[in-house]
Amino acid sequence: MFWGDEGLALLSIGVLAVVPLVNLLSVAVLVIWGDGHEGARTPMKAVREVARNPLVVACLIGFGLNAFDLSLGPVITPLLDILGRAALPIALMTVGAGLDFPDLLSSRWLAGKAAMLKLLALPALAWTLATSFALEGQAFQVVMLYATLPMSASSYVLAREMGGDAPLAAGMITASTVLAMVTMTLWIVLST
Repeated sequence: MFWGDEGLALLSIGVLAVVPLVNLLSVAVLVIWGDGHEGARTPMKAVREVARNPLVVACLIGFGLNAFDLSLGPVITPLLDILGRAALPIALMTVGAGLDFPDLLSSRWLAGKAAMLKLLALPALAWTLATSFALEGQAFQVVMLYATLPMSASSYVLAREMGGDAPLAAGMITASTVLAMVTMTLWIVLST
């Protein structure tokens, strides 16, 4: 990473703030409105689903280990590193396998609106908030980079597992990933 350890630390703070919150909200919404939870739409069901969400659990374990300056050891750390490097390609292949072009075409306006909200409105909001908090330099650039990322491939897995519209999620991820090639470049140029 061209920002070095300081940039990595800033990105880690962003992950700590965003990933558990987004997963908490997403899981709660899917428990309330997802197809797989009829008859079990209760606050306790939402709490249980959040508590067993792998991304939330992984963030808590990782930041707990870091807070107490602990290590997983010389065997587990390289193994998890290998698995971590494979996770994104596997998730993207899963999204590709779940992509239904006729469904995407019928939902193209919704997928397009979602992609534009994620790629234009969210970075604009991040810019406004970062400016209002007087962030500048590397901190401002990290905020903008994080805000301009396309939709996460893990949202497809979450939608599929919890009764959401997985084909629509796959379409939105695909649309935002393709469009992000342009929008990320523009936001990054503007923020430097």
